[in-house]
Formats: sequence, structure tokens, C-alpha cells
Amino acid sequence: AAILDAGAGCGGFVKMLESAGYANAEGWEQDAAQVELGKQLGVNGLRHGDARERLASSAGAYDCVVAIDLLEHLDKNELFEFVDLVKAALKPGGIFLWRAPNADGPFGGRIRYGDLTHELAFTKSSAWQLMRTVGFEHVTVLPEAPLVTGARSALRWVLWRIFSTAVRLYLFAESYGQDALLTANLICRGRKAS
Repeated sequence: AAILDAGAGCGGFVKMLESAGYANAEGWEQDAAQVELGKQLGVNGLRHGDARERLASSAGAYDCVVAIDLLEHLDKNELFEFVDLVKAALKPGGIFLWRAPNADGPFGGRIRYGDLTHELAFTKSSAWQLMRTVGFEHVTVLPEAPLVTGARSALRWVLWRIFSTAVRLYLFAESYGQDALLTANLICRGRKAS
């Protein structure tokens, strides 16, 4: 699969893909220091440059485009331009996968305003609207909940379940939508029409 990681930082996601055997994974990052660090860490597919330029020159080239913690740095005009570029760069049936701050979470402002360069945060609804407006199909918006990988993370998972249940009770009492995502970040996936 041909995979592009837009705003790849030092290339951690690309390195994971390379370790899993993906030979056509590439990451694009504007910060030269991050790219240099990634090269020192052995990330082969990391490139210095603007991912938007790469997407614009790569019509129908990718099976998957990933944007982890990138969309929140764009203003609304840049956001739609970027997602249009992603769609054009995907092959038919290609996947766009992204993560961004979740404005529905009880502490959504902590991530949204935790970085001065953040312009946006999303809810389940607004993430879905963005993807459908640009023309993606089979859009799914998911919480980024704790995963159990050991004793410490199991405790975090139990506490998360207790806390999220209490927040859902509050939302029920307020007559707010029961399907709200409560995690700090959300993950969105959409497919380009075949």
C-alpha cells in the first residue's frame, strides 16, 4: 500500500509502518529539525517539504493518507483545501485517516488551547460534516479511548469507564446527544468513492 503521513514530525508513524513491512510509506514534514531527528532514528521514508505540495502533485497515487494532529493547525479555508488535496491524491477506494482534538470531550479545551498554533477542534458531528462535504464515503468518527496493555493501563481503562459513565449521565440529564465522544482526541476515517 502507498501511504502518505502528512505532517509526520520525526516520523514515528512512518517508522512503525516500515517496521510492519510497508515499503511504500512516506512522511512529509516542514520542520527540517524534525526530519533530521527522524533520519537519526532510522526513518527511511521521511521527507522534508510541504505535504500539501506533495499531495497536489500526486493525483490518484495513494491508498491511504494519514494526518495525525495536523488538521487543528489549519484555518477553515486551509482545512477544506487540504482535505480536497487528500481526496484528489487518493486512489479510488483510498482511505483518509486523521486525528484531532475533540471539542465534545469534557476537557476538550485542554488540547484545543494547549498549543498556540491550534486553530480548530472537532466534534463527531463536525468531523463527519467535513468529510461528507468534501465527498468521502463510509465516514466513521471514533473516540481515542485508553487501551489495555498492562496493569497501569487497565487501571486507567477502569477509571475511564467510571468517569465517562458519569459524564454520560450528566449529558442525559441535560438532554444532550448520547452519542457524544468524550475523549480528548477523536479519530476520523473516510473512504474515497471507488
